[in-house]
Amino acid sequence: MAGDGLVIVDIDDYSGNQGVPDSIEALPATFTVETPHGGEHRYYAVNDIVSNNQSEWGEIRAAKQYVVGPGSELDACSKSWHDCSADDAGRYAVLDDRPLAHISPSALPERPTQQTNPPTTVSTDSSDVACLDDIAAPFGKLETRLRAFLGDDRRQALWEGRYSDAGYDDRSQAEAELAYHLGWFFESNAEVVSKLLTLACEQYPTTDWNEPRKWRVRDDDAYRVSTCELPDYDDTYTPPWSGRGPRPEVSQVTSDKVLAATFELYPATVDEIANYEEVDVCREQTRKALEELRDHEILAREKDTMQPGKPYVYYPTFEEELNNI
Repeated sequence: MAGDGLVIVDIDDYSGNQGVPDSIEALPATFTVETPHGGEHRYYAVNDIVSNNQSEWGEIRAAKQYVVGPGSELDACSKSWHDCSADDAGRYAVLDDRPLAHISPSALPERPTQQTNPPTTVSTDSSDVACLDDIAAPFGKLETRLRAFLGDDRRQALWEGRYSDAGYDDRSQAEAELAYHLGWFFESNAEVVSKLLTLACEQYPTTDWNEPRKWRVRDDDAYRVSTCELPDYDDTYTPPWSGRGPRPEVSQVTSDKVLAATFELYPATVDEIANYEEVDVCREQTRKALEELRDHEILAREKDTMQPGKPYVYYPTFEEELNNI
């Protein structure tokens, strides 16, 4: 957790397209962790206040933000170009084991000027949203998106008007932060975000210091429009399919071949199935097919504790039923 003298430079420029700024590259060597997807977490000590800063190349996490610690391991991920379920592929590993370097806040890049997508229309009527069913959106899974949004304690505190718990003593700043996070989960759609803010304020009309939430009492266009000015997000939230994450489509031919091989070999790892003579697609396509079949509850998987690295093995779901008899 960043803060109290700790700043974490979170580099997510996996492809190198955005470019890490020279000011970051010029920082001294410090304790560094490599992320499963090729990014880095660089830990620094500071003696002054530093602001959180999000950029195209990554983030500076300085207050009430965290990163995953070294030694942790992801079982899966939604990135099409990487498979965190492979042996050691999801691990956060120490890249440079040394004491934290001390730096001045002035050595860090300033917050970039962000382009914004101003909303074309923002609702100023507080009486038209009593539940999610009252929100018309050009995309689906509103309940799934809101559940994911509320899965973080700080975001939930903002939703419930517990602004002090979220680290704010100013209603305008807290509500702008709430809108920012809602925008990421809801397709950067300002009209939907404004409806959600209305819903949150209808459900929780006062702050934790017992003042009315500003969104609820300031129904003028200027305040609401400025609050819902959303940035150009690099990406937005992708709701999971069947609760296991987004699955890229594979052809029916590939799916049939992978399924037939699994029935022949089970229990079998991704590599064993991909190398089967009847399966003539790459390992990544094999994994995608296996995950789609698992989403449809045709296959199941578990870690093989008898193999090095404990890889996942796949097998037909009817084997689970037989084992439970």
